[in-house]
Amino acid sequence: MKTKGIAGGILLAGFVTGAAFQAFADGEAPHSRFWANRAELFAVPKSWPAEGAVSGPVPEGLRAAFLEGLPFKGHATRFFVYWGVPAGARATNAVPGMVLVHGGGGSAFANWVKFWNDRGYAAISMDLNGRVSGDLGNTSHVRHAWAGPGAVGCGGFDLLKERPEDQWMYHAVADVVKSHSFLRAQPGVDPDRIGMTGVSWGGVVNCVVASVDDRFRFAIPVYGCGFLFEPFSSWTHRYGGMDAKVTRKRKKGWSPLWDPMNYLPLAKIPVHWLNGTNDGNFSLPSLQASYDLVPTEKSLSLRVRMGHSHGKVSEQAIEVVSYADALLKGAPALPKVGRPVLSGGCLSASFSQDDRLPVASAVLDFTADDSFCWYSNRWKSVSAQVSGGRAWAAVPPMAKWAYLSVKTTNAAVVSSSVLDLRKP
Repeated sequence: MKTKGIAGGILLAGFVTGAAFQAFADGEAPHSRFWANRAELFAVPKSWPAEGAVSGPVPEGLRAAFLEGLPFKGHATRFFVYWGVPAGARATNAVPGMVLVHGGGGSAFANWVKFWNDRGYAAISMDLNGRVSGDLGNTSHVRHAWAGPGAVGCGGFDLLKERPEDQWMYHAVADVVKSHSFLRAQPGVDPDRIGMTGVSWGGVVNCVVASVDDRFRFAIPVYGCGFLFEPFSSWTHRYGGMDAKVTRKRKKGWSPLWDPMNYLPLAKIPVHWLNGTNDGNFSLPSLQASYDLVPTEKSLSLRVRMGHSHGKVSEQAIEVVSYADALLKGAPALPKVGRPVLSGGCLSASFSQDDRLPVASAVLDFTADDSFCWYSNRWKSVSAQVSGGRAWAAVPPMAKWAYLSVKTTNAAVVSSSVLDLRKP
């Protein structure tokens, strides 16, 4: 199924499975019974100090703890977190907060929490694989005695034979919601000003949580999205393409339960994605199809050949910080970019801007390649004109896909949808 754009373009294909269509018709995500226990998920979880469990010193101002998770195979669980509240936060000077969700190979990151603490935010980062973070959450993660389901690199594909309540995604989503419940109950934290962001698989989890926990002010998935095992997905080509049975197994057993395409149509909070044109884990078509499903306020930042990693490129990206500061601190808002319009060989898009953070320039990014393996396509950029709340540029005749991005005075990028120029 293709979603038509406006004025002669067609947006990237958004193939939705029959299970997803049925879910939308019913007005609820598949297996919404998983999240009917809102009273349990939204209650402040029990906690236990965990400073003695980590292999190195906990940074000054941060705390390590175990929080109570959901039962796993009939046994009680706990999950490890780093958390911190800036000094001086109190009821009369409450601070906003951020919930931070790691990706594959990651864990609870102390440095990530400290980054947001230093910006005046309370923050919490949890481990989703039943481990205690080693070396301040970067390496040497060790399983602990109260662990729930673990996963090699996240996802939990090795657990598909288990009942859904014993699978990784069920516990990952619950751990994020419970971490939110814990952080918003801390003295000096404003419970009405908390957002979340997640990197890679943490972004996938963000997409599901956006339909489960409407107490969040927003979600910022970096890289991660839905449509993981559709024909255009990187997971189909890179992680299952050499073995079609693997792809079919995961699409049949994992996708109907956990793929964000089943949850994003019911997102209750604003969503802003950050990704690159050539991401090898989450393809541009998968991202675009996910973006198109969100019914709430949504926006998109696409960077040409953006790298895939934790750290400055994702956790500390100017788009992530600016978006959070705007919604939680009243800072200048990022521009809002409309759908692109193709007319007379020119691609244009309207945008609105905060006068405190104006648009400084714009570019048209395009590829003349048409490989189904999206991470191999070569992208180029040409300058676009900006005037009167509109950006536009002539489209090179060889271009097959293109989009417009505006750049603010603080170098943040906000993009339009990607347009398929192969269609009349």
